[in-house]
Amino acid sequence: MLSLLLSNGYTPVLTIPILDQDGHAVNSENDDIVNALQAELGASQIIQLIEAAGFLADAADPESLLPTLTRAEVALREQQVDGRMKRKMLALKTLVQTGTAQIVIADGRVEHPIRDAIAGKGTLIR
Repeated sequence: MLSLLLSNGYTPVLTIPILDQDGHAVNSENDDIVNALQAELGASQIIQLIEAAGFLADAADPESLLPTLTRAEVALREQQVDGRMKRKMLALKTLVQTGTAQIVIADGRVEHPIRDAIAGKGTLIR
């Protein structure tokens, strides 16, 4: 089914909850699904939308956005976060170790989150 959608020009967008094969809502670990899809599809870019402007050096300071992170910095930054961001950083660490995609962490609360992320807003992981 996924290959049919892709061959017809559709772009996968994941959100929680997802629907199972019978149309029932299922809560999922979005980050794990993104990792599995990246491994299968070899996506060149992944956009992760969160409830912040991107990766913040200080979670309490919305002005502390880091515009870029290297792949090596992701593992170091994982030690600095807590809460739900800890889980996201663990998944990102796995993704940067196994994939070659450009990853953007951007604000999902804005009017045009995907367009903004593509335009360079958020944190770019290279």
